[in-house]
Amino acid sequence: MGPSLGSVLSIATLLFKAAYGYDQNDETLYLANFANITSQSHSFVDDNNVPPGLVTNCVDQGKLSAPLVDVTIATSTTSSQVQALCGVETHCIIPQGVKVIMDSDLNVGALTLLDGGELEWKDSPEGGATSHYLCAGYIISSGSASTFHVDLTSEPDSTGFIYIKNNGAKPAAVDMMGERVLGTYNGGNMIVKGREKARTWTLLSEPLGVGESSMKVIHDVSQMGWKVGDRIGVAPTEHGSAGKASTFIISAITNSFTIELSHPNSNDKPYGSAFINGQSSSPPVLKAAEVVNLSRNILITGDDFEHIPCDPSITSSSETSSVGCKCSATRTKCTVGLHTIHHSHPSPSPGTMQISNTKVEKCGQRGIEGKYCLHFHKSGDCPQCVFEKNAVEFGHHRGITVHGTHRSTVTHNVGEKFTFIIIYILTSCLAFFSLDYLVCLQRINTQSGTSAGQTITLKTVTRCIMNSRSM
Repeated sequence: MGPSLGSVLSIATLLFKAAYGYDQNDETLYLANFANITSQSHSFVDDNNVPPGLVTNCVDQGKLSAPLVDVTIATSTTSSQVQALCGVETHCIIPQGVKVIMDSDLNVGALTLLDGGELEWKDSPEGGATSHYLCAGYIISSGSASTFHVDLTSEPDSTGFIYIKNNGAKPAAVDMMGERVLGTYNGGNMIVKGREKARTWTLLSEPLGVGESSMKVIHDVSQMGWKVGDRIGVAPTEHGSAGKASTFIISAITNSFTIELSHPNSNDKPYGSAFINGQSSSPPVLKAAEVVNLSRNILITGDDFEHIPCDPSITSSSETSSVGCKCSATRTKCTVGLHTIHHSHPSPSPGTMQISNTKVEKCGQRGIEGKYCLHFHKSGDCPQCVFEKNAVEFGHHRGITVHGTHRSTVTHNVGEKFTFIIIYILTSCLAFFSLDYLVCLQRINTQSGTSAGQTITLKTVTRCIMNSRSM
């Protein structure tokens, strides 16, 4: 006897879900296949390309056994001195008038810059490359003039790692902050600037054939700021956004426009580059695969995603809640990674969040409202709010979200392997918002867990380039 009709239909359903995604009623199937879903994603920290001390002291250290103890730093000092006062069971508070200079690694339970406190993390004034990490269950800049400032732009080999631990620490009485957060509140400021890349993406100038290990692009590789060891991705060019993206390591740059790859193209189809006829009397246009650079010298990362049970005590009128994981007819668990947020309301000051030339990974929280990889949240008129030239990868839920933050700028960001959508604009009227040149290589089809349930069954988007002004 052959397979039953029921088993054939079940196999067909699984194949359909793999191609088109899981809808709101597929939680059991989604959770059962989570390991396979996320196996398609890449995490820099899981490759052990980080300082050994970070892996030993910060990664997967488990939940706190007791509430954090508040320790307030009394005078301006260095991170090496702070580490002597604050430990992994400490909520370290940097208050008004106190500045901490990062001169070493720092591992604490949680970190708050409060009402004017400052943390400054820059390249060494004496010159030379530095590599430090900062680990905490959450990091918040709260209150006007509080500033979390990372600037690793001057030394070519300096690196910085911001690691958000899954230790259970949670800021008090601020629902939008939630767990595993890197963010601002009540006028706080957060500036994270990595080494400048002149371009974050380019186009193939010639097709990349199956089995080939040399790639030709239309821009000068060195002038873009790309270098040997960088991880790059190439987008598929099949009809209807079908096909798979591939990633490589740059093993050599043989001339201005040629990249030697770490391994041959193992995709079953080539990545295209060809001129096609334009409309009417228009000149021919180049239809080519996008090539994005996914490496940055500052990495925002954290512990693996965790499936947490829903909380029956959470009530709200919508499908989801910012308080936590709300139970619903289709949700018994939420999937939680780190998230970033600029949550500084316009009055008295919107503060700022500027994240540029930085990589964010293992981010987003499925099923919990307002917890995304990069997020401007209701900050009113904020021309100083900028997400620029970042790489966002292994993101869950929504990648980059702009909500009620006018005159903000989101430009030249790239993304790869998202488990929902790369960009989400949430407001009825967003004044003079600038969105430019967003390249998304591939989205993985999974369950959204968002209150916007109608959008989660869309077919995979393997490429999206957006260039809009004054939206």
